[in-house]
Amino acid sequence: MVAAPTPPNEEERLRTLYSYEILDTMEEQSFDDVCRLAAGLCQTPIALISLLDRSRQWFKARVGLDIRETSRDHSFCAHAILEDERILVVPDARRDARFSDDPLVLTSPHVRFYAGVALEVPDGSRLGTICVIDHVAREFTAEQREHLRALARQVGVLLELRRAQSRMMRVLQQRERLARFVIHDLNNPLAALILNSEAILRDEHMSEDTRRELEQICDQLLYVNRLVKNFQDVAVSDVDALPVRRREVRVRDLVERVLHRVRPSALRLGIELTPVFDGELGRVSVDPDLLERILENLIHNALAFAPQGSAVGVELTRRGREQWRLAVRDQGRGVPEEDRAQIFEPHVSNGARRARSTTRGLGLAFCRMAVEAHGGQIWVEPNLPQGSTFVAEFPERPTPDA
Repeated sequence: MVAAPTPPNEEERLRTLYSYEILDTMEEQSFDDVCRLAAGLCQTPIALISLLDRSRQWFKARVGLDIRETSRDHSFCAHAILEDERILVVPDARRDARFSDDPLVLTSPHVRFYAGVALEVPDGSRLGTICVIDHVAREFTAEQREHLRALARQVGVLLELRRAQSRMMRVLQQRERLARFVIHDLNNPLAALILNSEAILRDEHMSEDTRRELEQICDQLLYVNRLVKNFQDVAVSDVDALPVRRREVRVRDLVERVLHRVRPSALRLGIELTPVFDGELGRVSVDPDLLERILENLIHNALAFAPQGSAVGVELTRRGREQWRLAVRDQGRGVPEEDRAQIFEPHVSNGARRARSTTRGLGLAFCRMAVEAHGGQIWVEPNLPQGSTFVAEFPERPTPDA
């Protein structure tokens, strides 16, 4: 057995291989599928996707072979990555001096025929091969060569996609950790400020001018508090992870509670809140905390765009026997049709509607997550003759997954 020479760029090649973080990982169907396709197209009992480590070759995918790795000294693939044309074909290993006494030839799996194409990544490194093996000597047709080359390119694409996904996951995990730190550092002082401001407002000897100024400060603190909560849910959760703690509640009572809490802010803006209730809707199974936040976000979004002297409608209605909905109507400039599909995405600005303050979409992004976590859906539609209606529709009974 003649061991393959070490490539001149071996240390750089190994650094590149390790950057893909693929060695010793679990089987993945995308790689297994390519391996099966190679065996079928080349009509061989064995096909492998082999990656060359410093002293071993490890198989990311394999067909017709039980072992996961062998010594690099006994590797056909170590020879294949050195070929100028990136392909090595050995019609009969018993007649090739490099392999005739190789244990893989003399004993199981009794390699006779081998064909392998090097897996070359964008920086030029050859990380391993996709190869096919037979127990009998044979020729390899030109068509089969092209098939194997094409499959090698596909494996290269899979490697790049896999590395990009791993990097993206790391970025998301770092973002989640940062978000948790920021939220933790904001929550305690913000809660203290809100409590202190509310305590000062209870002073009966305060002048009206001072009271109005302090009420505005309280409104802004509560607004920042909502932003922090929305940021927490949008930044570190997804629909599957957002916890839904259901219990039976009278939704009308919940809506009235939110209206009572928000009405002072609306009155200071010169906007009237007008509720409409469907008397047939009784108790439903929801997470009351999430539902209050959904409604509060939708109302504050409407207040941000409604003109002074207008009304914001809040409607609670039944939709047939299986659904009920919350709708919040404003008389602002409306949402352009081309923006409606993306308005619930995080960090999409709604500033084009000319809000009193710039908004960044976290509230609406949270609303979509919370509604969908309940098994419902949310959308925006025109409120004729002017404005927008944000509609959140919920199932009467939760689905098993919601």
